[in-house]
Amino acid sequence: MPLVCGVTLLIHPSRAETQAPDSLTQERAARALLSDLAGRWSYQLQGPTHDAPAISATRVYRLVGDSLSLTWHESSPDGRSGHGVLWYDPRERRLYYSGVHSPGQWGVLLVGELDAAGRSIRLLVPTLAREALPFNQGVVASTLRLVEKDVHTWSRYDNGWVLTFRRELKSP
Repeated sequence: MPLVCGVTLLIHPSRAETQAPDSLTQERAARALLSDLAGRWSYQLQGPTHDAPAISATRVYRLVGDSLSLTWHESSPDGRSGHGVLWYDPRERRLYYSGVHSPGQWGVLLVGELDAAGRSIRLLVPTLAREALPFNQGVVASTLRLVEKDVHTWSRYDNGWVLTFRRELKSP
């Protein structure tokens, strides 16, 4: 190990040398999905009866740096808001979603797996210690699915609720 100014440097092989080919394919798929999500979206939440929308809001996803992560911010006409991050960790081959919503300042932390087609993320609720901050209260497993270029959904594991996101297209 090289020694520079009394500090030992650990030199790691490049990511390409340390990842198996299938993990590189998965990273490319995650990068493509996150890129497809970037932009401004309007969404509506529908409950189990799928009657009139219970909530509507706007969410903006922005790609960050190496395009393996997105920040998001949302707001609704009634003053609710939230912000967070959705990112892919190539070493773990997992996606992570974190967010804080207000009013009430409650947080969400989810761990996700990309499907084989690279078009949906199965999001699971990690086990957190009881003394943890108020995360994941009432949160359940769900799936974020890119249905088409300008539509994606986020649904409860049993479709008890469905958020339908539609890309806000720029006016000509």
